Amino acid sequence: VYRFQLPCELAARIREQVRLARTSLFTFALSAFHVWLHRVTRQDDIVVGIPVITRDRPELQELIGFFQNTLPIRLRVDGKTTFDDVLATVRKTVLDGLEHADLPFEEITRLAVGRRDGVLTPVYQVMFVLVEESIRSWKLDSTVAQAIDLHNNTSKNDLLLSVTAEDDQWYCELEYSTDLFTEETAQRMASQWVALLQSVLASPDETLDRLNLQTPCDQSPGSEGHKPTTSDDARDDQEPQHAITMLPANPLEQESKFVAPRTSREIQLAEIWSRLLKVERIGTHDNFFDLGGHSLLAVVMMSRIHKQTGVMLPLSHLFEDPT
Repeated sequence: VYRFQLPCELAARIREQVRLARTSLFTFALSAFHVWLHRVTRQDDIVVGIPVITRDRPELQELIGFFQNTLPIRLRVDGKTTFDDVLATVRKTVLDGLEHADLPFEEITRLAVGRRDGVLTPVYQVMFVLVEESIRSWKLDSTVAQAIDLHNNTSKNDLLLSVTAEDDQWYCELEYSTDLFTEETAQRMASQWVALLQSVLASPDETLDRLNLQTPCDQSPGSEGHKPTTSDDARDDQEPQHAITMLPANPLEQESKFVAPRTSREIQLAEIWSRLLKVERIGTHDNFFDLGGHSLLAVVMMSRIHKQTGVMLPLSHLFEDPT
């Protein structure tokens, strides 16, 4: 496992870009991961596995257990398109996939490839995880439980990028198969992903095959292991070498005018949001994720809406319209 942290200024810029694009951190980061895979593998058809919570039914809310499934996200990437194009496609693909999140991954495997061969993970070999709130400790009545960082020194996938985003602190772990990659290669791959994030913010209208992935690690001669390559090595060699540290200026968009809830249903929903997000004032145009919401809180909120209103809404509705 190679651990690294994004520069705080870069993480803050990503949050601002996510707010302006009215999308989620997960969708943005997953899109960047897809683009990075496209660039370094030169493949146009890429499948990435993501974990999804399957505790959205009311009868499961009070049960203790591991209610998680794996959803393969397949994306066809064209290097002549822009990152905004990929962002829109990933958003739609994830939302479509969430409509079928209850379908067990084992069934997807059976339908797609038949029997497992026991060597490779079926359907996908690369996985992406993003958590917007780490859980270090919590109380169960008089008992205090604490999370323990535990790794068994094995990798279930060729690559697994795991991100914990706490405000402007992004803690990342790149888990890799030592049969394929060395630690030096993992460090170079992590640096390339960070450089890509920087390049997306600096040149949002640039085509994917011209986004900068160049890092100082890529210039070190004689590095061992599998070295990822870009779709245009000659052009990347001419790009600036400061993608990780330099951040261009970007004025913030003016905040939209606050609109108070008017109908009884809007007031009822605003009260649910306020209690859950611990935000005193909720407007009809406020974005759930901008106010500190994330996927786990989204599941809890949908459950509370169902209990108080009798209306059962699909989780995907919140991602489609988070206001």
